[in-house]
Amino acid sequence: MNLAEEARRFDVAAQEILARDQMACIRCGLRAVDAHHRQQKSVGGLSTWDNQISLCRECHDWAHANIELATFEGWLVGSWEVPEIVPVEHYLLGRVIIGSDSTINAVGVR
Repeated sequence: MNLAEEARRFDVAAQEILARDQMACIRCGLRAVDAHHRQQKSVGGLSTWDNQISLCRECHDWAHANIELATFEGWLVGSWEVPEIVPVEHYLLGRVIIGSDSTINAVGVR
């Protein structure tokens, strides 16, 4: 099995990500429409539970337009980082870690 086939074995569909996040944008809480790749596919990011978050269109556009702050908040992850260990700011839960098994665990007090 080559690398591309191996990666596809772990693909999580956008609808599964939206369902996990209860159709809410994790940045603002409004209705989410996109499963955003924290580590961009263009730099090797995979469609896995820990690498995708639900965002509304406005927040998705914002994350790509404000790379430095989006990275600081965990909505974007560098190519050298492991998404599963990089906390992301959640509108309701504060800083969370999203596990490769789809679990969302708070890591700090808001």
